[in-house]
Amino acid sequence: MGSCLSERILPEPPSESQIELLNDLRVTVEVDLGSGWQALGSWQSRAMARHGFGIRVQDDPTVSRIDLREDLQVCHVSRDLGSFSQQLMAQVRRQWSEMYLQDDAGGELHLVNDLEALVEVDLGDGWRLLYPKQSRRIAASEACRIRLLEAPSVTSAVDLRLLEPRSLRTSEDLGDFSSKASSWVRKERSAVAKEDKEREERKKMLEEKAERRARAQAVFEMCALAAIQAIAILSADLGGLMACAAFGMTLYFMLLHRVLRSPPVKISRAVRRVLLLCFTVLGMMAPVLVLALAGNVEEWLRYVLPLSPCAFVGMLASLLLPGGKWRKKLSRRAHRELREKCIVFEGTVRAEHGYPCITSWPGKYATAWDRLVESARGGTTSAAVVFLPDGTRNYGKHCRIPQSEGLVGDCWCSPVYGEKKPWGCLWWSLWIANVEKAVHAGADLHVYFFEQACGKGKVLNFDSAGQENLRREAINKRMSSFEASEEFQCSQEAGIDHLCSKKRYDSSSQHSREKQRLFLQWLPAEDRSCLEESEGLGNSQKAEVAWLERKGYPFTEVDICKWLRDDCKGDEVTEVGLNKHETIRVKEADDATQGSFPPFHAMAKKMLLGSTIWIRLFTGDLWFNLDVRPNQGTPKELAAALLSVSQIEKTNPKPGTKPQTTRATAILLSRLV
Repeated sequence: MGSCLSERILPEPPSESQIELLNDLRVTVEVDLGSGWQALGSWQSRAMARHGFGIRVQDDPTVSRIDLREDLQVCHVSRDLGSFSQQLMAQVRRQWSEMYLQDDAGGELHLVNDLEALVEVDLGDGWRLLYPKQSRRIAASEACRIRLLEAPSVTSAVDLRLLEPRSLRTSEDLGDFSSKASSWVRKERSAVAKEDKEREERKKMLEEKAERRARAQAVFEMCALAAIQAIAILSADLGGLMACAAFGMTLYFMLLHRVLRSPPVKISRAVRRVLLLCFTVLGMMAPVLVLALAGNVEEWLRYVLPLSPCAFVGMLASLLLPGGKWRKKLSRRAHRELREKCIVFEGTVRAEHGYPCITSWPGKYATAWDRLVESARGGTTSAAVVFLPDGTRNYGKHCRIPQSEGLVGDCWCSPVYGEKKPWGCLWWSLWIANVEKAVHAGADLHVYFFEQACGKGKVLNFDSAGQENLRREAINKRMSSFEASEEFQCSQEAGIDHLCSKKRYDSSSQHSREKQRLFLQWLPAEDRSCLEESEGLGNSQKAEVAWLERKGYPFTEVDICKWLRDDCKGDEVTEVGLNKHETIRVKEADDATQGSFPPFHAMAKKMLLGSTIWIRLFTGDLWFNLDVRPNQGTPKELAAALLSVSQIEKTNPKPGTKPQTTRATAILLSRLV
């Protein structure tokens, strides 16, 4: 292709500007810079002076001469070399399109793929792909074979000459193949629907729990506000000092509640917020103190206190109504806290000799992972695996490597991933601690592999795990280049986008699996082999397994399919490695996380009870006949008298008696102050 190179262009002096030539094709090209032909493999690059050069496809005598544009910094072989790139990409497109079933202009039959699956058809010249919702004209052939790409066992040979309909549907008109293929599609559709349902149920459950949590917190804060409001109104005759004391007690309990329900890393923040609230309230109480010292408190409170219910009603609406400002804040906070409690998992290792312990787990099986976490929290399953997702307090934290390990790197990210990662490596330290605990207990370590990939996907050793991970990441980054390539555009025209994009239990869809298959086919053989050999374990799992081998800890290789069988997708899951008669009962999330949440309803109930007691004290709802005078008795005697009389009136109330609890309580509290 191209024109013959008539003369060689010698390299320019090194002082000239450099340009990078990148071969982003699957084929090897040869470049002549004036000193002979040099091979440039797929996805290889080299720096060169900005001048003309000769280029050709390896083993192709046709040579093209290229003059580089001045604005280029990186020259891509696939698009920046003028006619050479155009002719080469046209050839690539023709080769790529050959794997799809093409229309036969003289064909008598019309083959329609109305299955929700990718099929392959062989009319005697090799297998050709036919995507869903696509149709092709074909000739009536005796030797026609058809099969499902993802289930090659679903195959059949069809004599097209014996079929009467001129329009053949893959779901009905191809005999045994149609029935088997339709059955496979129904199972696939059922798996997708089940995963969608469980995903929605998990989301709905989390939202409902967050709403209940926010509602309980709103009730608590409403009770606190009600107590403050009641004290402010009903203690007007006690004076400013007593009102401040009442406010102080209420704020103290609010502070105590905030501190108890906050995690250790957030206690200081909770204390600062409540102290700010305390100082704000004290500032509001300053006028009351001044009025109390002036002796005109009752006159002033007569005009000021009627305004306070307005603020209370506003706060009440903000707390209880779904669209209220504070209700939204409470809801966001509840979601964060539930994420910490429900999604974060730091492992639960059972200290029982010989008990199976799940040491490594592929995270792409989301629903099975949820079952594992629930059963582990329920105390049935022993698991050393750790999960610290984004948005939680330990996400992004790193941990230094102990010098005794003799490894290079500032933190565990270096040997595990090859470089520092934003999600951190604290999880690795927690995982190692769990593994050591399990080994010390004599547990049987279990490593779970991808479905039908047991024993595959391991790295060479722990020392090479980081570099191997970097290589896989570099290869996978080429997916964006593949999506912009002529090959993928050809696949889109053939109908790849008609494949189902909904995910099943392994977080993949028909569309994503076919796209990954084409991506592997597009890659050079060496890179394709690298990714194919890595299938079987997740990226973090590879380092985990290599660490177990480094330490010499024996482990059992288990196929994840044991957690994915139909009988394992219900309420009960039989765990591989447990006793034959032992069954894991998967609990509901509420049961699995019971005890992990602060008792908000109990706290709200206690606050409501406390508010009621305050109101009853200051309104004189506890009647008694004892005549209490301001200077009568010590505080201890007054307290004893109040308790004894309250007990008497509880058993023998006298509604006609003048309420005096407010006065007695005021005297008692003033003495105690």
